Parts: sequence; C-alpha cells; structure tokens
Amino acid sequence: MRLKAEKNTYSEYALPDGDNSIVRIGTTKNCQVRFNKDRFFDEFEFYLSKKDSRWQLNCDKGVYFTTDGVMKIYYKDMSHGDMVGVKYQNFDGEVFKLNFSIDFDADEKNYERVIDISNISKINIGGLDSCDIVLKDELIVNDTATKKQLYFMA
Repeated sequence: MRLKAEKNTYSEYALPDGDNSIVRIGTTKNCQVRFNKDRFFDEFEFYLSKKDSRWQLNCDKGVYFTTDGVMKIYYKDMSHGDMVGVKYQNFDGEVFKLNFSIDFDADEKNYERVIDISNISKINIGGLDSCDIVLKDELIVNDTATKKQLYFMA
C-alpha cells in the first residue's frame, strides 16, 4: 500500500498476512501508520481490515473516501491498482490519495512444476473453466491465451 499526500508526504506500508488484521492510518496515537498531525488541517483516522483474504478500507474519524472526486463513500473493498481520495469530513479538503497495490514479487515462488506439452498441438491457458490449464485469479477473469504448435516441412 502506498500513501502520497499533496504536502510531499510519502509512505509505504507492508500489510500483515493474517486474516482478521486491522491497520489504522492517521494522526492519532493508536495508528500503525501515523503521520505528524502538524502537517494536516485536522486529526483523522481510518483503517484497513482484512477478512477472507480481502482488504476493506473503512472510515473512522473525520474523513470519507472518494474514487471519482464527487461521491462520498465510507468503506470500499480494495483491489490491486485502486486509487482512493481521502477527504476531510467537515470541509471536503483532500487529505491525500491512497494507492493500493499488491507486490506480486513479495511471495516466495515455486517454479518447479513442469507440464509436458511436447506432444500437444494446441493448449488453452486462462481463467475460463473450458481452458486446459485454469488460472483462478481476479486479474485474469475471462482472459485466455492459446499456444499452437507449428510444424514446418522441409
């Protein structure tokens, strides 16, 4: 997760792995990601909570969220690439923008799986159940790729 404020404030915070985790963000003493209150107009606090492997952004003290600059939202299920404006509740001034991103390289990868496709002329890989190799991932959804073996005659 990356936080960037208009006042040249920048912070990255690695979110915990376990379910039922809560990370408080703001200027109050009980925040894990704590900013100097002198750099902001008013105290604020909000939090990210994790349930069932999904993160949700929730309002708490003095702020609301917006994704379009107009509609006020008080909670949001977060996905990779989401950018949310955090605004003061009392006067609509922007506190900062929150960029939510997943570091896909942070997890240890095991690349030892081998699938022999040398005798297969065509293979479909993707998010559809009809694919030969199905990848269940929210970023793939219904995307597919097809590998066709080319034969050359001499």
